[in-house]
Amino acid sequence: MGVGGATYLGKAWDADEYAELAANEYFCMRVVAKTGLPVARCELSNNGRLLVVERFDLDERGQSCKDCRCQPRSARLRQRTARC
Repeated sequence: MGVGGATYLGKAWDADEYAELAANEYFCMRVVAKTGLPVARCELSNNGRLLVVERFDLDERGQSCKDCRCQPRSARLRQRTARC
């Protein structure tokens, strides 16, 4: 079953309770990527309140790898450097 184009996830938090959480997670992802460890590709929104993360649980055709034996993107993360 395909996922209908949902290849990115948007992560948001309550700005009153977690004011800088998206920016903090983005910063942490960049630090981890700089060490050479595999991380999901991500971007921070212009206002800093939304973290957009590329899904890594899909195969090359956009199929979910949750219940199948295909090779998910998470396995391929080790084969490339993320740009996050």
